[in-house]
Amino acid sequence: QNAPGLRTQAYDDQLWVVLQWLSAAQALPSHAGKFHSRALEFYELASAGWDTTLCAGGMLWSPYLLPYKNAVTNELFIAASVGMYLHHPNGNETHLRAAVNGYRWLTGSGMRNDAGLYCDGFHMTERRCNRLNRMLYTYNQGILLSGLRGLWEATRDEGYLVDAVQLVDDMRSGSMVWDGVMEERCDPGGYCNQNGQMFKGIYFLHLMELCKGWEKSAPEVLREKCGGEWREWVKRNMEAALRSRNNDGIAGMWWNALTGDELKTMEMDENMVVERLGVEVEAMRPPGEQKWGWGKGDLNDRGRGRTVETHASFIGVILA
Repeated sequence: QNAPGLRTQAYDDQLWVVLQWLSAAQALPSHAGKFHSRALEFYELASAGWDTTLCAGGMLWSPYLLPYKNAVTNELFIAASVGMYLHHPNGNETHLRAAVNGYRWLTGSGMRNDAGLYCDGFHMTERRCNRLNRMLYTYNQGILLSGLRGLWEATRDEGYLVDAVQLVDDMRSGSMVWDGVMEERCDPGGYCNQNGQMFKGIYFLHLMELCKGWEKSAPEVLREKCGGEWREWVKRNMEAALRSRNNDGIAGMWWNALTGDELKTMEMDENMVVERLGVEVEAMRPPGEQKWGWGKGDLNDRGRGRTVETHASFIGVILA
């Protein structure tokens, strides 16, 4: 854990490390001592990102860049803080307070749009979070779910679960789900980057954490959803992800992509972009990108194509 490549990353990257060491300690109890030590070290590093001088609270994204308070860092801080409280031998009320305060700040920040979805984050002027980056990513609607589950376990306040249920339902009815299947905004254009190729799988892993034990120990509000309509929704996404695999069994990024005889030319993809997102194709294409409808073939071979990340995302929905 002393590698500078990890210790000098942005706060969100450090918080991912915390969650992974806590998970590893639960999976391998014989190594829990070392893993807990690493989780604590990275939690203490990341906690330096909590800042009250700008926007009256919230986690900064990075200590090296202009101030930016975003959804992913704050959601990870909530999940990591309550995870430390519940699963670390040195977990204490300080960790729980950090999670509670983090969630209170996030819900009051104005980071959600009119559809109830979390936008990417806030730039600021005059110490106020007043310039909202409205870009939507699937994982920003998912990471918080495990944190809310943890807050319920720690406090038995079912209000946290009510909020989680609303967030999932807002996601399912929002612009990032088409025909029942989750889509990243970059999916239709085939320009998702390495990180973006993992986002959908991350969402489903945190949904799985929210729903763990729903058959026996979860409150009624979760049993009805996790065992009912959400279960069918996950199944629909799993089936779509399975269809995205190529002949080598590697899953693609865009689970809703047309394949084989369904697709005659990739020009159809541009029509689908307009239909689904309600925008002109030229406005969606990143600067320097070539025309998307340039030929024929598998839509999931565009851009970075099928990668370890797209297959990891596939595994996420399979596990859920």
